[in-house]
Amino acid sequence: MRTPRADAVPPRIMVLCCPQLCGPDAGPQAARWFERVITTVTGFCPDVEVAEPGVCAFGARGPARYFGGEAVLAAKIITAVAELGVESRIGVADGMFAARLAARQASPASPALVIPASGTAGFLAAQLVTVLADQGLADQDLAGLLRRLGLGTLGDLAALPAGDVASRFGAAGETAHRLARGLDSRPLAVRRPADDLSVARGFD
Repeated sequence: MRTPRADAVPPRIMVLCCPQLCGPDAGPQAARWFERVITTVTGFCPDVEVAEPGVCAFGARGPARYFGGEAVLAAKIITAVAELGVESRIGVADGMFAARLAARQASPASPALVIPASGTAGFLAAQLVTVLADQGLADQDLAGLLRRLGLGTLGDLAALPAGDVASRFGAAGETAHRLARGLDSRPLAVRRPADDLSVARGFD
């Protein structure tokens, strides 16, 4: 897998989360409802990644330019999904990691949280290191170890030299350090909507 350059411009990512379709309490029909949500979202952007049940993501730059801005696009998607009877939250930021955190912190009163490009670093810096537990690093108890060492926020971690972090914490620490600096480790794994193979024939 190709690692993005440290000075590369991170992509603007929009993440949509449907709380009622996530987690163990989502119910057996959640997958079917989420397919309807994905179909709705692809009406705004055809290239969508299903990150996990109830959560999807897509690149925001092109669609936002077409629809008049990131906040406008987010509002349109939330409204369209609400017409299905599904509540949703949206986060927008530089990179998948920051956008997912933003979506998680959106609220019913403010269902879209748009982090400007100039503010993504500050947004990440203020996050507790415990958010790393959802990034496949929990098995090494990395977040707990960082806290015991006095590194309570992602900003504390990002301030350390990358080489020192890699030598002390290994590959998991290197990944966490990149995430703390807003450098996602992979591009979006998007999928195209399935071809419509339905056929209709009318009879007299």
